[in-house]
Amino acid sequence: PEAEDAPLLDLTALSDTLLFAELAAMTRSPEEYLGRQVRMQGQLAVYRANPALGIDCFYAVVVQDATACCQQGLEFVWEGDLPEEGTELLVTGRYEAYDFGGLPSYHLVAESVEVSS
Repeated sequence: PEAEDAPLLDLTALSDTLLFAELAAMTRSPEEYLGRQVRMQGQLAVYRANPALGIDCFYAVVVQDATACCQQGLEFVWEGDLPEEGTELLVTGRYEAYDFGGLPSYHLVAESVEVSS
């Protein structure tokens, strides 16, 4: 089926190992996920960007692996206010492509951002 017709990809229902595998697959083959609704829980991470590119910050919801040595996550955009960095969030949105300085990039266009525990 088309990604838009596919069921919600609920990453919160996956074990740590499967979650990291799914995030890696999204990085390797993002076109297979375009238009798909995704739900992910993790900590809010804020990455400073170059204001010359017209972007001050990137936001991501990230998870640690079982040994806490590595993290992976999904960039997201949200029009509303966000809590402080490190807050645990549940983000649901549509996985979409965007142009970043001539390079294809991918993020969740958030439909909801909730503080979780």
